[in-house]
Amino acid sequence: QNMLRFFYLLLQKQNYGEALNAIGSALNELGANGSSSEQNITEFATRIGALPSVLKPSIEKTLGLGAAFEESGIDAEVASSGYSRFMSIAGNNLDAFARQMKLTKKEASELFNSRPEEFFLRFGESLKGLGAEQTAGVLKGLKLNTVEIQKALGTAGDNANRFRELMNLSGQAMQDGTSIQNEFNKVNENTAAIWEKIKKVFVETFTSDTMAQWFGGLIKLLGWLTGVT
Repeated sequence: QNMLRFFYLLLQKQNYGEALNAIGSALNELGANGSSSEQNITEFATRIGALPSVLKPSIEKTLGLGAAFEESGIDAEVASSGYSRFMSIAGNNLDAFARQMKLTKKEASELFNSRPEEFFLRFGESLKGLGAEQTAGVLKGLKLNTVEIQKALGTAGDNANRFRELMNLSGQAMQDGTSIQNEFNKVNENTAAIWEKIKKVFVETFTSDTMAQWFGGLIKLLGWLTGVT
């Protein structure tokens, strides 16, 4: 309940039902299009939600990041810690980070403030192609020498396009808001079909009109109780 309210606060322009539908749709699509789990994604998002607003991505980007990290074998605790520490350090030394990313200070600042998740990915990409000694030197020089930061950066840099793909998928699913409703519809349709099969077997077995009427009444009652009818 607290987690759902937290997500709702991130979507204050929508009412509670719309917010949950949007988030549920994103989680459903991310789970269906990779190896990530809703539980791990929401744990990552909850941890990232504790960051100052300027450092955290939008909710759809956050959910996509969580899915991408898990898909890459980085759990929510390590990924969120690595991302959070990286952003905090980078924000206090944008000049040096801009040089590594081959950006001007102004470009780096604008990217950091408007699209923090993209700033993170681009820095990770800037390390690709460097030798082990060079990479270690850059990370040490920028004080990015914790295991969590290095795991998060390494994974993001190596799989940046997949990270972007999942963030875009999350955003589209939230905008459409139809994925979770489709799942509910499937459940209702499958449940109704199962009851029809059960009813048919019993009616064929018990040919008595009384038995058929009794079972028909039971089906209606159970359908009402479960929301199928």
